[in-house]
Amino acid sequence: MSGAALALVLGAAVIHATWNALAKRGRDPMAILWWAGAIGSLIMTPFALYILWHGGASPRAVPFVVATVILHSVYFFTLARAYQSGDFSLVYPLARGLGVAIVPVPPSCFSTSGCRHWASRESS
Repeated sequence: MSGAALALVLGAAVIHATWNALAKRGRDPMAILWWAGAIGSLIMTPFALYILWHGGASPRAVPFVVATVILHSVYFFTLARAYQSGDFSLVYPLARGLGVAIVPVPPSCFSTSGCRHWASRESS
């Protein structure tokens, strides 16, 4: 990995942990996360419009974009609720690791071998 790539990865990790810590320490985590999403969306809109204008988007992508928006909205709502009642040292690692642990399960259930792969490992 190049030095620039490592610096970007470490910088992103620090920024991510920082805004999560600020959300936890804030008086209203829901408002902080909402404003962070709104401001981030405003900042990224010109880039998205540029990409759409020059490259376009397939209409088949629309359901996936809508699903992504819904899932992220639920995630941030749940994260804010967890920060209101839970300790940062518990909520942050769970929120970061749970997605990585859950994501492979649904696709494997729709693969040719299906969920039998998971069931056979548990019964061994």
